[in-house]
Amino acid sequence: MVTLYTPCTGFPDLEAKIAWGMARVALECTDDITITPQSGFYQIDFELGDKARFRASYLTLARKVLSTSRMYNFPGVQPRYRESYKTVDKTGMLKPHLLEARVKKCFPDLLESPPINPKDSARAFLCGHERSAEVPAFGGQKNGKGLILSMSIHAGKPNFWDAAWRTDNISLCDYCGQLATLGLNYACFTQRLGSGRESMTAVITPVPARRLTPALVREFFASQAQVATGYLGPLLPTTVVALALLGKLPHLASLFVKSGFLLHTAAFVAGARGSRLQGTTLDDSVPLARFVDASPFNAATVDRLTSGKIAKVATLSWLNLSLISTAPSRRRQAAADFLRAYATETSTGNRVELVSEVTCKYLIEEVAMIDRDVAENAAVRALADTVRYFVRTRNFGYVDSIRNAKKGTTELAETITKMLRDARSKRTEKKSSSDIVATRDSSPSHNFVPLPDEEQVREVIRLSQDKFDDVRLALAMLGLSRARHIEQETQLTEEELQ
Repeated sequence: MVTLYTPCTGFPDLEAKIAWGMARVALECTDDITITPQSGFYQIDFELGDKARFRASYLTLARKVLSTSRMYNFPGVQPRYRESYKTVDKTGMLKPHLLEARVKKCFPDLLESPPINPKDSARAFLCGHERSAEVPAFGGQKNGKGLILSMSIHAGKPNFWDAAWRTDNISLCDYCGQLATLGLNYACFTQRLGSGRESMTAVITPVPARRLTPALVREFFASQAQVATGYLGPLLPTTVVALALLGKLPHLASLFVKSGFLLHTAAFVAGARGSRLQGTTLDDSVPLARFVDASPFNAATVDRLTSGKIAKVATLSWLNLSLISTAPSRRRQAAADFLRAYATETSTGNRVELVSEVTCKYLIEEVAMIDRDVAENAAVRALADTVRYFVRTRNFGYVDSIRNAKKGTTELAETITKMLRDARSKRTEKKSSSDIVATRDSSPSHNFVPLPDEEQVREVIRLSQDKFDDVRLALAMLGLSRARHIEQETQLTEEELQ
């Protein structure tokens, strides 16, 4: 058993990349790799008889993989500087510090001890390793100062609060820089958004927050290899990129649920003097992945919102907020607001698009956590059918009044009364005949207005007195989703229609 530790740089995104890079090196000689989060750093354990095999694997990757400029084609490295980061010189030979005799003196020995007060020397890099002939700066002494923007969003920031005049990159040793490069290429997801001048690049880094078993590590590397880079869709806010990624690649969702990653997203835009950081977020992937993994309908909903030339940003933002918010009241209201925004942004012409019943059920049970006795109540669902009828006719006034009704007022009861009066009036106005066919999820063209009976209305009012928020949200959310099923077609007589 060989145990190595990341250097505790204080930057979670950089620390995760170095950990993944160490795991990638170990993968060359074993598949029994475990990553364990510690306080500010990671512990990597793998079954090897001798650390010399780990060193040999690193040198193999240095010769065959890290020697190509393609590995450094990411934000933060301008094309003219890529050659300086490679592990070989202009003649194709390994740089002097990577000769086997020199590597044996320091690698992987400098990663064998837990990092305790790593920056105790003026000559130490950010990673705590002292500068020497065997341990030079990443990128060389002249062109590269060390840390690269896409490795950590903190690159280029001043080292100290009182040294804002320092604009050079934070220093990083070559070994940690090359390990982070491996992690960036073999563990991160680099996705393009937009096109032409209106484009940006997003780098999504899975930050381990739980112990990763060998099986999870193998599954992750296998999954990432298929979708390491790609086109995610139109421009999106940084806050919803992680959700969009899972919607486009739903096979990652089940893995993320088991692994419990934090997803660090950094968005970069190209500028005249190189890439600039547009925004960054750090989100828990579990609630996002659990939503996508619950049903193909959920994944299709996210995919639809990110398809086309312009993404449905408002709808996607409400959905993302409903999944990641830690405040229950905020999460419940955001779920209803998502359904309302979906009906507005995805609809075209006279057709009103609604989310599927499966997606609505997930939001009701897992996000809004509405009492099942309310959500499954026949009277509530009958009244929600009437709400849905007006939604399909693009009359959103009733559902908005119900969704925003305040507890302790008569707004909900007054809205229901007014809506039922309007529904009865519309049913009377219809030129009905005995051959009209009506279904539970009838569209306006069917000339049928669903109405609950008086006892069902009274039951809803009674329920609202004890569980006001549950009833209010259930009526709005069910009314803004497709019906559960289509009932068997029934022939209605003229008397029944009246």
